[in-house]
Amino acid sequence: MQRLFRNQERRFGFLPGRQRQPDVPDELWEKCAGCGEMIYLAEFEQNAHVCPKCDHHARLSARKRVQFLLDPDTFVERDSTMRSQDILNFERPERSYEQKLEDEAGKAGIPESVIYGTGTVRGEDVVLAVIDTNFFMATMGSVVGEKITRAIELATETRTPLVIVAASAGARMEEGCFRSCRWPRPPPP
Repeated sequence: MQRLFRNQERRFGFLPGRQRQPDVPDELWEKCAGCGEMIYLAEFEQNAHVCPKCDHHARLSARKRVQFLLDPDTFVERDSTMRSQDILNFERPERSYEQKLEDEAGKAGIPESVIYGTGTVRGEDVVLAVIDTNFFMATMGSVVGEKITRAIELATETRTPLVIVAASAGARMEEGCFRSCRWPRPPPP
């Protein structure tokens, strides 16, 4: 009996009596996490990733937030290659901290949970730092503190307004006290 249905599925592409699902490209629709409605992606993006049916605000990546906040093509990222290190050689049975960092960077599309740089808002220069909840749920490692500090120092040095989009789920245990330490620096001249 199973062989009979398997042959029909192979022959027709679906089982008789079941309605065939239309082929709709994934990149055209977004499912709302709040109400479950399917939203046309262009409408969703035009509405700043807010569901027009239930007003649910979708999570934004750091790059998408930069795109919404700054004038087009004005963002210049700083220290984009700075990454957390496994200073303590923290080992876990399933995978190392280095491997976790690599996996998270691949998923989020950024090497650390914060990006910062310069850009303009309505023609005015600003320094912008954005923490991304897609990278380890925005947990703070040593590089996050360093990048935020550099953004503050850059804004102070250039006498430019500073905008920080902050989010955090706490600190990463894999970096121990290093995540909270800021080595002493000489005061700016």
